[in-house]
Amino acid sequence: MSAQVNAAIYVISGIYQGKNLFIQNPSIGDGTSFCTNDVYVNDTKVMSNITQGAFEVDLTHIRVNSQVTIKITHKDGCKPRLLNPQVIKPSSLFHFNSFQVDKEHFVWATRGEKPKGKYILEYYSNDKWLLIKEVPAKGSIILNNYDTDGVMAGNMKYRLKFIEADGHVHYSQIVEFTK
Repeated sequence: MSAQVNAAIYVISGIYQGKNLFIQNPSIGDGTSFCTNDVYVNDTKVMSNITQGAFEVDLTHIRVNSQVTIKITHKDGCKPRLLNPQVIKPSSLFHFNSFQVDKEHFVWATRGEKPKGKYILEYYSNDKWLLIKEVPAKGSIILNNYDTDGVMAGNMKYRLKFIEADGHVHYSQIVEFTK
C-alpha cells in the first residue's frame, strides 16, 4: 500500500545566464514538512525530498545561453517561489542580426531562435505584404545564418517575419532592392 500525495507542477523556462536558481520552499503544517517534492532540470530529476525553507538548484552543467526548463513538483495548496528569476531570462531573446538582398539571394542572420519557429519571406505589393516562401527555423539560440533564392524582378520591398511556435511574431527591417 502506498500513500498518494496530491501534487502540482511549477514550470520555469528560459535561457540559462550562468547562475544557479534559488527557490523559497514554504513549510506546511507544523513546519517539519515542506512544499517541494522534486526538481527536474530539462526532464532529469536533480533533487527530491527537500526539507529546507530555501534551496539552490545547481545549473552549472548547462551551457550558458542554452534553453533550460525547470519543473518543480509540489504539494497542493502551496507554491515554491523563484527568488532570482533574472538567471533564467525569458526565451524571447530573438533578434535579426542582418537581412540583405542581392541579385539572386536573400541572406540573413539571427540570434535567439526557439525550436519549431518559421520564417515568412514577404514582398510588398498593392498595399499589402505577400508571401514569397516559408523557411523553417534552425532553432538555435546562438548565431543562425540563412541563404535562400526567390528575388523578384523590379523595384521591390522585402521583409522577413519570424513566427515562434508560441505565436510571437518578429519582423526584420524592410529592404528595398531593384533587380
